[in-house]
Amino acid sequence: MTWSELNELLQKRRPSVYFSDDLCAHYFTFMPTGGSPHFILYDDAESMEKKLRMAAEMGIKEAFLPYPEAAEELTKLLGIGKKETP
Repeated sequence: MTWSELNELLQKRRPSVYFSDDLCAHYFTFMPTGGSPHFILYDDAESMEKKLRMAAEMGIKEAFLPYPEAAEELTKLLGIGKKETP
C-alpha cells in the first residue's frame, strides 16, 4: 500500500488508530463492504524514530528505511526542509 493509498483510506474510513509499543507501529482495523476484516499496520516518523532509537540502544548502527514509500515521513524524521528560526 502506498502512502497516498493509506492516507486515502484513513480519510475515507476515519478509523481509530492505535500505537503498539510491542510492535512499535501504528495500526487500525476496518471491515470492507462484503469483505473480511483488515488489519493495517504502518510506520510514520514517530514509529521510525522509536525503532531507530531502540536499534541504537542495542548497538545496531545501520538501518534500512524504505524509499520512496516513506519519503514524506523520512523528511520529517531527518528534519529535511525545516526552516531555521532567526
